[in-house]
Amino acid sequence: MDVLLDKEYIRAQEEKQEQIRNVVLAGYQQAKEGNVKDFELICDRLEKKYLNAKV
Repeated sequence: MDVLLDKEYIRAQEEKQEQIRNVVLAGYQQAKEGNVKDFELICDRLEKKYLNAKV
């Protein structure tokens, strides 16, 4: 039973990482195309949000 839960946890984490990668790549593409209104504001918000985040 524990092995099954471990595999599900690992699969869920891999899916989450893939989703995060896709969001980051989409944001990068938007920035590259100039579709971001205030890129520095977005970066500051993300830095503030994740700077002290528990891992």
